[in-house]
Amino acid sequence: MLSIERRQPTFQTAAVSHARSSHNVASIVSRIGFRVVACLVVLVGLMGGGASVATGNSIRKIVVFQAGISAQVQQQVVARSGSRVLSLLSLINGVAIELPTESAAQALVALQADPTVVGVYDDLTNSGQDGGGDNVIVITPADPPTQEFYPWGLDTIHVPDVHQEDPGLKGSGVIVAILDTGIDMNHPDLSKSIKGGYNAMAGQDSRNYQDDNGHGTHMAGVIAARMNHLGVVGAAYQAQIVAVKVLDQYGNGHLSDLLNGLGWISTNKIRVVNMSLGFSEDSPLLEQAIQRLYEAGVIMVASAGNGGTTCAQDGGGDDGGGDDGGGDGIAQDGGGDDGGGDADCQTSQKAVHYPARYPWVISVAATNGDDKVTGYSQSGKVDVAAPGGSQSGPRIFSTNKGGGYGWGSGTSQAAAHVTGALALVLQKNPKMSYEEAMTLLQETARDLGEPVERQGAGLIDVEAMIKALKR
Repeated sequence: MLSIERRQPTFQTAAVSHARSSHNVASIVSRIGFRVVACLVVLVGLMGGGASVATGNSIRKIVVFQAGISAQVQQQVVARSGSRVLSLLSLINGVAIELPTESAAQALVALQADPTVVGVYDDLTNSGQDGGGDNVIVITPADPPTQEFYPWGLDTIHVPDVHQEDPGLKGSGVIVAILDTGIDMNHPDLSKSIKGGYNAMAGQDSRNYQDDNGHGTHMAGVIAARMNHLGVVGAAYQAQIVAVKVLDQYGNGHLSDLLNGLGWISTNKIRVVNMSLGFSEDSPLLEQAIQRLYEAGVIMVASAGNGGTTCAQDGGGDDGGGDDGGGDGIAQDGGGDDGGGDADCQTSQKAVHYPARYPWVISVAATNGDDKVTGYSQSGKVDVAAPGGSQSGPRIFSTNKGGGYGWGSGTSQAAAHVTGALALVLQKNPKMSYEEAMTLLQETARDLGEPVERQGAGLIDVEAMIKALKR
């Protein structure tokens, strides 16, 4: 077996139970868009009102139909209104559509009046090119390491120990879906791990899930970068990964694109899903889709969310702040903090984002190099914590688009560590349920001495998880 260094390369600086009632899709109107924020997504709000009332100027809508209405009839109803179907949304029995530009109001009225229609919902998003902050994802490029190594985050949760103590346990036979900006299909550390993928974004080639941002590739490296004498080693380096592209090169995406991607996961019966993204507000449509996947036995992991942070040393900023485009990857970690803040900063805590906030999803907070929950990590329904990196300590080194490597930090990276850990667990117990996975994570986690709404059960320990399974 190849000897791998368990440290950074020379250029590196050193459960809350949650119950909530389901929303009736016919009684609430969602107004949702989403984007990844540095390493997570936050976006626009939810608007209440009659289920058949869509608001906003966007001509993109989501139409939900009565149970039992076939996809063929749904498309006929949309066509009669003069609208165009963008994608079928099987998990919510609906479609994403584009209203006709010159007669949008009339088409909307026709759809709302159709007896087969439960409701018409807005499908909004914001531009990611507004000068930074919450609306930009940046993975800082870095020089490739001179020797293959385990990044510090995996070392912290004892992944190298598991690989050494149980040579056959590398994630073999496990398939993990990564809902994100895509994955670099030609990356030397990932190409042999990629089983396939799907571009869920309306109007794009469904076969092209190439990452044009870098965020999704960064998550993929944490989870499954190969042991191949190059770059980095992932937590489950023999697992197979599938890329489900739901975000574009700026981190933008529509709610319907995410719902489309979740539907593809359901159709392809994938057991493990990483969602390093989220909403600041709830959506009954997203809730329904997530619950249905849970009922089908899918284990979903999501980032808790990055909150706004003000630090004396960086002159303010937020979870997209810092100077992620700066630095040269030598003697430092690339500069800045694309996750924003650290445990010493004053943070404007909000609440854990969706879908992590749902009771059917494992919600992950981020820790820094000192095993403290970072200041940017959201509070509330947190289940466990995992390494995410911070400004005052090391960030996470992983794969990047274009066959390269880069630095990133945030609850996104933390979620990827948990997903990689579960891939190892599922190799030993392929039939493990969501509840069993949650119990194993929490009962073996290390209490960090922080409030449960910040750390959940504590920092995950993969070695302890595997030992518990053997017992």
